[in-house]
Amino acid sequence: MDYTSTTSDETKSKEVQAPTQYLEIEGLEHNTNYTITVMASTSKGYGPASEPIFVATDKDQTVS
Repeated sequence: MDYTSTTSDETKSKEVQAPTQYLEIEGLEHNTNYTITVMASTSKGYGPASEPIFVATDKDQTVS
C-alpha cells in the first residue's frame, strides 16, 4: 500500500501479509489530504495498482 500527502512529493509504503483486510496508518499529518493506492503481489511480481482513494485528516485530532 502506498500513500502520499498532497503537500509532499514523498510516497510512503506499508507492506502487509495476506489475509489482511484492513490497515491502520499511523503518523499522518493533521489537516492534510492523502492519496492511497493498493496493489497485490505474488512470487511473479506486483499486480496493477488500484484506483486511488482520497482521504483527509481532521484539523485537530489524531487520525490513524
